[in-house]
Amino acid sequence: MIISHKHQFIFVHCRKVAGSSIKVALAPYLGEEDIVIGSLNEIMESGVKLNRALKWILARPKPIAYASAALLMGKSWPEAANIGVKAHFRHNLSENPPHPTAQEISHYFPYAWNNYFKFAFVRNPYERAVSDYFWRSRAAGGDISFLDYLRLLAEGNDSSGVIHRKGVSNFEMIALDGRIAMDAVGRYENLEQEFTRITRMLGLEGIGLDRREKSNPQPIDYGRFYGPAEKELVSEIFADEISSFGYEFPYQASWT
Repeated sequence: MIISHKHQFIFVHCRKVAGSSIKVALAPYLGEEDIVIGSLNEIMESGVKLNRALKWILARPKPIAYASAALLMGKSWPEAANIGVKAHFRHNLSENPPHPTAQEISHYFPYAWNNYFKFAFVRNPYERAVSDYFWRSRAAGGDISFLDYLRLLAEGNDSSGVIHRKGVSNFEMIALDGRIAMDAVGRYENLEQEFTRITRMLGLEGIGLDRREKSNPQPIDYGRFYGPAEKELVSEIFADEISSFGYEFPYQASWT
């Protein structure tokens, strides 16, 4: 997530929509008091230095403790800084600070929520579920089927270590009381064009978007992961997103 006081916008980072690439693209244009939560390691590795607000956060006792522990475990300084900033906001903002719900953002940053331009990106849940399955199953180091992953997701069973801890749906990040609360929503399927459209709305012209894929960028036939049970589960879990944005089951190859 980004809270930009300089440009008066909130970027809500939904999962598996190239959100880290969007943050890296926007980072050079942020002001000294702007806040970035999540993807800070990638931003720093791209050459952008910590601003005053983030340095102040990292000087607090809790972030210092978490960042120091990360360094002792062999993490790089950008990785440790990312961990420290997330620790600062954990529990107060959200259990998962880079991906808070709209309700949590509006409560923790009320002035920005009520006065700033809010935007996010969404992705076809039938594709996103497979992409997230690849990433989460690798991170958990386990051998789990896509169907079992979806069952854990439907149950909200984060004790497995496979699904996101205190995971929330992308819809919860962009909606309040069941209604879209964003001023603009871009679509991952037309990412570059949509990013250009939204940054122009912010008065930021000519920003390039370097998509930093975190997995092997091989074409994936998402349809092959789906039988009737998988399709039914995704349709139920992500019903709000599917109905709000008119998404349908994909059959063509795409990218993770």
